[in-house]
Amino acid sequence: MNTLTHAPRRASPIELAHHWCAQATGPVAADLTLTDRSLQTARWGCKGPAAPQWLAEHGLPVPPVYNRYLEVATGGLVARLGVTEFLIEAEAATLGLLQDAALPAGRVHGLYPVLRQDAALQLEGPALHTLLRQVCSVDLQSRENPPDAVFLTTLVGVGVTLLWRDDALLLWADGTMGSYLWDTLAEVARDCGSLRLCPAP
Repeated sequence: MNTLTHAPRRASPIELAHHWCAQATGPVAADLTLTDRSLQTARWGCKGPAAPQWLAEHGLPVPPVYNRYLEVATGGLVARLGVTEFLIEAEAATLGLLQDAALPAGRVHGLYPVLRQDAALQLEGPALHTLLRQVCSVDLQSRENPPDAVFLTTLVGVGVTLLWRDDALLLWADGTMGSYLWDTLAEVARDCGSLRLCPAP
């Protein structure tokens, strides 16, 4: 895997958070569970006018419109963040093949690799909707939202990308904001019921 587009991490961007812990804390059947996914799944990105066709040619599902996502058959997802910008989570081997085909930058005309070193979190539990009403201005539970919707909005003042998957909310944010996001969500979540914190595996 080319380190120019996916520099290896030895620590999660959440580890500087006040509420970070080395092991899971809180009841298993908590009202809310906050999980650090930053190291759990490999991710990569690309953009440019050639990106949609190039991804399809390399066997990945391409959402037909932006602000949508599709599942990858071997695990992971492809989220279309804009007309020609994509976030990809997949097996490390799959991303390695993509990067080898795309690099060095400029190798494929109209395709631009994007470094993804996000703080990636997952929120789930019966009190999730109560939490979201307090921290997000977008109605993520609206029946008008398609099930494959991708939301680019703010959460506790931090720019995030959000999507629903298996009744859990996945979110990505700039890695430098990871600790603040983790701590703030944990503080608000404690007012919504019992809380379980799960660090990156």
